[in-house]
Amino acid sequence: AAPAPEPEPPRPVFPRYSYTAPAPPAPGNRAEAERLVAEGVAAHRVGRLGEALAAYQRATRADPAHFPARFNLAVVAFEQRDWPRALAAYETALALDPAHADARYGFALTLERAGHPLDAAAELEKLLARDPRHVEAHLALANLCATTLADRDRAREHYLKVLQLQPNHPQAGLIKRWLGPAWRP
Repeated sequence: AAPAPEPEPPRPVFPRYSYTAPAPPAPGNRAEAERLVAEGVAAHRVGRLGEALAAYQRATRADPAHFPARFNLAVVAFEQRDWPRALAAYETALALDPAHADARYGFALTLERAGHPLDAAAELEKLLARDPRHVEAHLALANLCATTLADRDRAREHYLKVLQLQPNHPQAGLIKRWLGPAWRP
C-alpha cells in the first residue's frame, strides 16, 4: 500500500491586536499645533527623534484633532520601535482620517512589527480595498503571506499584482525568483 500523504503542518496561531477604536478627538488650538509640528518636522529631518517626538506630543495636546501631529508622532514612534505608542497614534490618526493611505499602511507595518500579523494583513486588505493600485501594500501583504502567515496562494496573488502594476519594481527580480514557473510576463 502506498504511504499516506503527509498532512499539511498546522498554521501558526498569532495574538490578535486589541483595537481601541478611539473616537475622533475634539479640535483645539490649531495654530499652536501647526507651530509645534513644524518644530517636530525640523528635528525629525536631522534625526533628533526625541525632540521630534516631544514636539509632536505637545502638538497633540495643543490640538488633539490635528492629523499631522498624530501621524508624525506615529512615524517617529515607529522609528524608535515604540510599538504601543505608534499603534495608539496611528489608531487616532485613522479615527481622524480613515481613508489616509499612508496612515493605514504605517499602522499595518506597525501591527506586523508588534507581533500581530493577522491584523496587519487585515489593515493592508482595507488599504487595498480603497486603493487597489497601492504597490507597496501589495508587496507588504505578499511578503507577510509568503513568510509569517505561510499562505503561498495569497502571496502569489499579491506578488503578481506588484509585477502587473510596476514591472520594473526594485524587488521584481526577487519576486520572479520566488514565483518560479508561476511567473509569466
